[in-house]
Amino acid sequence: GVVGHFNSGASIPASKIYSDAGIPQISPSSTNPKYTLQGFKTAFRVVAHDDQQGPTHGKYATEKLKAKTIAVIDDSTAYGQGLADAFEATVKAAGAKVVAREHTTDKDTDFKAILTRIRGRKPDLVMFGGIDPQAGPMVRQMAELGIKAKFMGGDGMQTPNFIKLAGNAAEGAMASIPGLPKEE
Repeated sequence: GVVGHFNSGASIPASKIYSDAGIPQISPSSTNPKYTLQGFKTAFRVVAHDDQQGPTHGKYATEKLKAKTIAVIDDSTAYGQGLADAFEATVKAAGAKVVAREHTTDKDTDFKAILTRIRGRKPDLVMFGGIDPQAGPMVRQMAELGIKAKFMGGDGMQTPNFIKLAGNAAEGAMASIPGLPKEE
């Protein structure tokens, strides 16, 4: 059997290979719904998927944070885009206005062009579907550009590396986790 892979982008294509070979695969972190919806009897996940995590984010954004204008950015990966899509659908259904929908890559670290476009639209909240190597610099650059919006993202940015990369701008950033809280 295989315990892995790191994310949906790796687990989804690998799952067919393991299925064809009859090898069970248990992913501790792949949240894209497609991973288990392909129908392979050998693919299992131990965390919630993005069609659960994204709407939970969206409900929190609109109900608890009372966000009315929201910018959504994703890293164009199976994980990031899937999470952002589910979040966007939920906030729109709740009546929030998505003032920007932007895409970057999981290799970029300079987001000033995207953030400058977003700044002019004055969002209450910026939601990022992606992981810490992009989320940290993004939130730092938001602060440098004077963007006062709250920042939230998924479990992929909930790491000490995010705090290191974001510096003081990490203060107040919010991230979800598709499982039980780490303290329990």
